[in-house]
Amino acid sequence: YIVYLGQISYAIYLFHPFVSSIVHILVGKFKIIEIIFTFITGKNMIIEAIVFFIITIIISTLSWKYIEQPFNKLKNKFLSFIKF
Repeated sequence: YIVYLGQISYAIYLFHPFVSSIVHILVGKFKIIEIIFTFITGKNMIIEAIVFFIITIIISTLSWKYIEQPFNKLKNKFLSFIKF
């Protein structure tokens, strides 16, 4: 699991500020979720952190799979034509 997080770490770095803002706005708009989790846990930040982590990992995985990997394959093909 640590190696996998290393593979998607750049995408996590890129997307975490946007995901954090969106999750904060969404949790604030759905007051029922906020009320339930504040009642159960006493803190609303726990649900925000869990949702933030899950969404960030999903978006980073998709970015790595559909953007980074294809570009790395192109890079390898391009570099195979160039002899140093």
